[in-house]
Amino acid sequence: MIKVNLVFTLLLTSAAGAFSQATYALRVDMGALMFGGNIVDVDPGPGWKGDNLNEQQNGLFLECINGISIKQKLNLGVGVGWLNFEGIQGYSLYGDFQYLPLRSKLTPLIGAKFGTTHIWNQYQDGQSTALVDFSAGISYKLNKKIGISLSSGVTFTQQALLLPLRLGLQIR
Repeated sequence: MIKVNLVFTLLLTSAAGAFSQATYALRVDMGALMFGGNIVDVDPGPGWKGDNLNEQQNGLFLECINGISIKQKLNLGVGVGWLNFEGIQGYSLYGDFQYLPLRSKLTPLIGAKFGTTHIWNQYQDGQSTALVDFSAGISYKLNKKIGISLSSGVTFTQQALLLPLRLGLQIR
């Protein structure tokens, strides 16, 4: 029993030490999603009303990510977003990861998002699918608390490949 308490105490101390370097971070991203193609080839059957984005719509998005910044290099958070694919409204919910390898004012960044999206399209009650997003770009620190970023990458959702162009504002 003493060994279990010792291990638990060591784990708790390590976690407290790691998160003592963490601060609250808020990020707001907005941008465009360019349609890159369908990634699922469907054999139409009864009730099929077309692809989720059946007219190869481009989209706009606005996202808010709340989380923590560890040593101003690793950002982990939970995000919610609004989507508009040329009149088709939707939302996204996801976990967000962003890594800034340098502590300089201008630094590269890499990011990933994993979650779900829902759009109200031609199907009754709309369609929900997985969201996977990988991105890379640059981040510029205006001061110790505020930074801006520009990134792009690939997004897989709604059975489509989308190419995002993202502008972000981060407040630590």
